[in-house]
Amino acid sequence: MSTWRVTGASAVTLGVLMVIGGSAMPWLRTGQRRRSSFEVFGIVERLGFSPSGPVGMAVRLWPVVPLLAVLAAVAAWFAPRWSLVPAVIVALYAGGVALALTTADPPSLVGIEGGPSITAAGALLVVLGAALATYGAAVSRRATRPDP
Repeated sequence: MSTWRVTGASAVTLGVLMVIGGSAMPWLRTGQRRRSSFEVFGIVERLGFSPSGPVGMAVRLWPVVPLLAVLAAVAAWFAPRWSLVPAVIVALYAGGVALALTTADPPSLVGIEGGPSITAAGALLVVLGAALATYGAAVSRRATRPDP
């Protein structure tokens, strides 16, 4: 296993821990109550704010984020040539939602907590690590290929 591949897979694993941990951390503060991403999306769905289109589907599928993140880590360790696929999905989904919330201008009654920032940073680390793991797999494959 090349150093690039191990470093990349380790970075993906750390990023996955950040995505999962960040999604479980408080995302919003309403009064004295701090709510994780799972609580926020549950409230959004219960109150009927999630439309039936792609946004509604994204809200309903949010509990799948930890599974997607773990799949990205498993791919980085055991199938590094394909690790960018789940990594990009995690980064676009979890990182995109977290980044959108981090950069949003919340109403005065709602405060943004640290969870979205941790999730977005973890999503970025997942993609960077997957790119390193993919590069490391390509380099080690080229190095072990016999010369014609």
